[in-house]
Amino acid sequence: SGHLLAAAEQCFLGAIQIAQAQQATMLELRAATSLAKLLKKQNQLDLARRTLSSVYTRFGQQGANPDLTDARVLLESLS
Repeated sequence: SGHLLAAAEQCFLGAIQIAQAQQATMLELRAATSLAKLLKKQNQLDLARRTLSSVYTRFGQQGANPDLTDARVLLESLS
């Protein structure tokens, strides 16, 4: 199980790097949200919060978007 979690974490980190390289901020947010959910399950709450917050804060007030809402709700649960 630990090996699978580590592999999943590496996949999410890779997805974040690809999204950054492509300047695909919404895809980066999705990958960061998925990684933060995984970290939360591992009780790494501070790392989850920092990971997601670093992407989420770049969006400012962009209205109602399901990905932004999901990220905001997750961030609130990590506070």
